[in-house]
Amino acid sequence: MSKDYDAFKDIFLSLKKLFSRLFGYVRTGTDRLKTVGSKLRYRSSLYYRATARPYELLVRSKGAYGEYLLYDRLRRVKGRWLFNVYLPKKEETTEIDALLICKRGIFVFESKNFAGRIYGRADAKEWYQTVMTGKGIAKQRFFNPIMQNGAHKRALDMLIGEDCPVYPVVVFGRGCRLMIPPEEYDPNVMTTLDRLPSFLKKFRGGLSDGQIDGLYSRLLPYTQVSDGEKKKHIAYAKERYR
Repeated sequence: MSKDYDAFKDIFLSLKKLFSRLFGYVRTGTDRLKTVGSKLRYRSSLYYRATARPYELLVRSKGAYGEYLLYDRLRRVKGRWLFNVYLPKKEETTEIDALLICKRGIFVFESKNFAGRIYGRADAKEWYQTVMTGKGIAKQRFFNPIMQNGAHKRALDMLIGEDCPVYPVVVFGRGCRLMIPPEEYDPNVMTTLDRLPSFLKKFRGGLSDGQIDGLYSRLLPYTQVSDGEKKKHIAYAKERYR
């Protein structure tokens, strides 16, 4: 009886290893198919055509990936997109992550592809992000995104005039929890990636097709800046917000 039990146990363990190995192959194959599908979707996107950023670099950059996810969430919206728009601001420049020009108006997006918990108040210069790590809770500060995007809107208004409907929107990613006090949360300037499509429906700007094309042509040159200008902007931003 003991020998039969041992033989059965050996067979069971062998089958367990076999099925475990098979399931591993299936998971690996599924993951590879998902990756291939994601790459194909990305390569067919307007974001890729505008930035020419390789997929491998995209997924390594939290900021760029957040911009792409923002665009991908709204890719069915009819309009014109611009990414990484460097507008003049006195002696420096200010960078808009993504800009959508559509019949509802111009949406100035500030993407915050963060994880963890986000704390902040509308009038506070700095907000905070906390994430769990192997060593405990890590805390990182960042500039108030509402103020940051407000500066983007003012720079855009100076360029195109204030008659055009411009809506600054801060978009937080799926991987974070907003711990903003209810009285401080403005639903007209801040939302999450999941709620973004329904968020846009509340605005009624009323731009014509001709106005959309004209604004796009006027703002397109501000996306075509040199690497030197980009580095200068990054250095300025680090100096100002450190």
